[in-house]
Amino acid sequence: MDRKGLQERIKQMQEKTIDMEAMLEGEIPLEPLNLERMEGIGQALVKLEEILKKTMIDCGVLSKENEGEANVISSTEEEKVNQDITFQDEKILFVVARKQLLQALEDYPNHNVEVILTGGPLHAKYYKKMNPNLPDHAMANIEKKIAKIIKKIRNKSRDKEIVVIMTEQGEMVDGFLANSRGLIQEETGKSTKIVHISSMKDITTGAFTSSINEIGDP
Repeated sequence: MDRKGLQERIKQMQEKTIDMEAMLEGEIPLEPLNLERMEGIGQALVKLEEILKKTMIDCGVLSKENEGEANVISSTEEEKVNQDITFQDEKILFVVARKQLLQALEDYPNHNVEVILTGGPLHAKYYKKMNPNLPDHAMANIEKKIAKIIKKIRNKSRDKEIVVIMTEQGEMVDGFLANSRGLIQEETGKSTKIVHISSMKDITTGAFTSSINEIGDP
């Protein structure tokens, strides 16, 4: 694939992303999408996946034979999960904003981690920043949901020594959650740290555990 072709594919993917963002206008961040918008976004995601897979194959990062399984070509060493690095998960409560991080942590081998999914920031003002068109009457519901999540964090942290907020580079909602470090520490009375990963690969390869171990005793 030449540069012009790649630029065209990127443009197509950007257009699909813009279409999905437009469909989300006026939606409340923590409320389920209505059926009509969900269907439209689903169709856009399918098309986006088609463009992405074709681009990955043409760029040589996805094998044609394993296209259906979406197996990215990489070295065995890179994909091998490092199970030698361990951390004392019974002492840690993880707090994340997105399901992707929740799933990755729960699937991490040889560890039984406890993770709380917030589904968004812990300050209502950030919801307005994520969605400027959010109606004012929705803020009351958001405040109630935030209060419930904070209560859950407070209860779950009672037998923990450290609360860890995990964030991923480039994710706006993760950054907003990290801004709540002081709030969580005040509410729980526990040492609260932020562990930042550059990509989800830091979890699948075990690279993030070095950051956990560097935290040390609270």
